[in-house]
Amino acid sequence: VGLTPSFFTATSFAAAVSANSIPIFGSYPGWTEGSDAKKIQIELFEDYLCSDCKAFNPVFEQLLDTEWLDGTVRDQVGVGLTPFPLPYHNHAYQVNQLVPYFMQLCSTGKGCYSNDYKDFAFEHQEEILDKTEVSQNDFESWWAGEVAAKFSLDEADVASCYGSSDPYNTDGNQRTLLKYGWAKGVNGTPSAYVNGVKLDSVPMTVDGWLDILNSIYGSQFGVNTQAPKFLQN
Repeated sequence: VGLTPSFFTATSFAAAVSANSIPIFGSYPGWTEGSDAKKIQIELFEDYLCSDCKAFNPVFEQLLDTEWLDGTVRDQVGVGLTPFPLPYHNHAYQVNQLVPYFMQLCSTGKGCYSNDYKDFAFEHQEEILDKTEVSQNDFESWWAGEVAAKFSLDEADVASCYGSSDPYNTDGNQRTLLKYGWAKGVNGTPSAYVNGVKLDSVPMTVDGWLDILNSIYGSQFGVNTQAPKFLQN
């Protein structure tokens, strides 16, 4: 689900200052969700072949659906997600490279599947990492077929992202997203920023995130708001 207000706007790769060493974007460099009603902005950098990111994923999805203030966390915060493939994860670049493809499908009204693609990649994480003897070309062909079948897309269109023509410029866009992460000091995944500040460690529980959100909301509005603790096993 894309956002429209302020910081998080419709996704685009147009850079305002193309000559800058780090591209300056006309909108958030990644895909977005949430409504940002309280002007609390969370940025996440994830590698879809990172086991810690896979473990974090259901926690964060649960957080977004948690009741907070006069709605859910999803209603109150804006979330930006940027793929950040790590070089030591087998085939990570090729998996994350399709994120810009899905972003462009969404921005052109052809279906918004970025969140579903993230979950799909996590589901296949172990299978992909086990393909240590599979060449890049063979992997790209296999993965394009898997993705096309899952999302009812044209396989040739998905596969074109890995070809020399790359009509969606997924390789260039993925490299641009990496530059954004490097410029912010990202060196591992998952990494999280809240209102521009990097967290020393990413909370792996809903309660850990609620503590941060309550603290920020209190500092913004001068109130002491506590969301009910989320019972966890």
